[in-house]
Amino acid sequence: MIPIDLHQNLFAGLNSENKSRADHLLVKIDTEKRSIDFNVIEVKCRKSLSVTEAADLKEKMKQQMDNTILAVKEHFDPQNSASSNRLDRTIKNKELKSLLEFYIYRAIRYQHLSPNTAEYYLTFVQSLDAGFQMTFRELGLIYDFSSSKRHHKEEINSELTYFTFGSKLISEILNPDSDLNTKRLEKADEDLSITDYFGSTEELSPFIQKFASVGTESHSSPPLQEKVSQVKTKLQNLKCPFSVMKK
Repeated sequence: MIPIDLHQNLFAGLNSENKSRADHLLVKIDTEKRSIDFNVIEVKCRKSLSVTEAADLKEKMKQQMDNTILAVKEHFDPQNSASSNRLDRTIKNKELKSLLEFYIYRAIRYQHLSPNTAEYYLTFVQSLDAGFQMTFRELGLIYDFSSSKRHHKEEINSELTYFTFGSKLISEILNPDSDLNTKRLEKADEDLSITDYFGSTEELSPFIQKFASVGTESHSSPPLQEKVSQVKTKLQNLKCPFSVMKK
């Protein structure tokens, strides 16, 4: 997960001269297809929304997500017409490598990636000069306190989806005594549309399943412990790439 506000420099000098941006990039890497898959996420929270206001808000969110994709493509996408012939392509690949490495190590620290899966990701980003592709999807999350529906999914097309969360689900999220958690969500029929969007472990490529399972099968194996130790050492010396700016 990459917080875009920390990388506002990516929006400087865009051909569109537009600096509007989404909130997050959720990144998945398919090393077999040599594909970096970005889920561009924009989040809004409103006390109330009329039908017209909701439509206007979604349009604004779409513009923010579109401009974020434009920025990422102009900087890093080797197949993008605006950046395919960049003389600094090698430098841009190194910048992307540095960016992804930082957040891969961060994901390990917060236990969002197993060390084995991270190792495959890190090996892949070392070889960006060998070629890769990018894919993009857009996800708008709207917290609407006036909505009576628990949540509502609106799939515009295969690349754009909105979820509106109503007051009931918001209350569950904010309630420290609520039993709302990942395991419960996975078992609730009414919430399947949420978990289906992000996919499940069954949908991951075989090599991810294989290497993600190693950590649970042999917690004390020397190779795994050695990798964890190496990651901790790198985390201690790692600094966030690019300028860090606050909104």
